[in-house]
Amino acid sequence: MDADALAASFNLIKNVVMPTAVYVVTNNGTLASKIVDGTTQTVIISTSAKAPWVSDIASNRVLVRKNGYSLPEINMNAYVESMISSVCIEGLIGAGDRAICVAENGKIGTIMIFDGKNMPAVKLRDEINNGVKMNLVDSVLKIAFEIAREGREGMHTGALFVVGDSKDVLEHSHQLIMNPFEGHSKSARDIVDDSNKATMKDLAQLDGAMIVDGSGMVLAAGRHLDTVNGIDIPMGLGARNLAAASITKITKSVAVMISSTGIVRVYHEGRMVFEAKAI
Repeated sequence: MDADALAASFNLIKNVVMPTAVYVVTNNGTLASKIVDGTTQTVIISTSAKAPWVSDIASNRVLVRKNGYSLPEINMNAYVESMISSVCIEGLIGAGDRAICVAENGKIGTIMIFDGKNMPAVKLRDEINNGVKMNLVDSVLKIAFEIAREGREGMHTGALFVVGDSKDVLEHSHQLIMNPFEGHSKSARDIVDDSNKATMKDLAQLDGAMIVDGSGMVLAAGRHLDTVNGIDIPMGLGARNLAAASITKITKSVAVMISSTGIVRVYHEGRMVFEAKAI
């Protein structure tokens, strides 16, 4: 893969597209530097490289995100679309942005153009119309992506959040363990409060689901969810996905789940409405 050629193509395209943000997926320091030097816009770089350029290139305008993934040669564009969705969830690329993504895996490269308002992470707001506050779902999604990206002790781990319609959700579930949130103040159970984020991330990774009411208060963790028949989930997905789909089918809730492979999915009305790989 020729870094000079890919950077030259980017420079031609950016003069036509006039992007407001640039997203780069590469382990190639030469390519990353050429892209950064070729634009005045915010640049988000996703890399698994451990070379010195990774820290040298970071600045107020350049955000470097380290990941442990390598882009596949097959379906690379679909993989990149999934990765950029996680960037949208974190608010780094919004509905008003037009972004250029430059991605390469050492063998092949691609340049993609994204219109923020058409991104799945942005369109998710149109899907969720059952009364659950979208800003609350956004807060849970941000925690979910951090769990998917960071894992526990360097290993990916799964988790499940159920947001909204908490009365019915509790009626269709039971505790697997003692509820770690019982007896704690509202301020300590507020999932939107950043000062509680570390606790939320740790307790969400217990077996079972974390239940969040419509105001953002966590009511319980370690909760086993009832499942129902007639749920249609993609082949190969396991019990956590079935539980997420089931609870949103029988209640007016939204479920956000994290797989042990670093994928975040959102379920609503018994079906998956969003899927993205964390970066």
